[in-house]
Amino acid sequence: MAEHGHLDVPHARLPSYLEGLQPPVSMEEALEYAEEHGASPDVLAFIESLPAAVFTSEEGMRHAFSHVREEDLPHLDPEQVLVGQDGTSS
Repeated sequence: MAEHGHLDVPHARLPSYLEGLQPPVSMEEALEYAEEHGASPDVLAFIESLPAAVFTSEEGMRHAFSHVREEDLPHLDPEQVLVGQDGTSS
């Protein structure tokens, strides 16, 4: 469960194409960073489909990407990634 405004994603790591990205960043900055660090076109499309609030905190980014495997991207439904204005999940 989330406590004190933090997400409970203890072992989630950011994908390699986002490692080192320091939030808060705009979606455009996240897309550019991911592209420069080897993200595939499917990953870039997924990032573009996420709410901008995802990129306001590392917890928000880790939550959004915690279950992302590149081979699953065409089947992911970004509508199910619920992230509040503060970057936390609901």
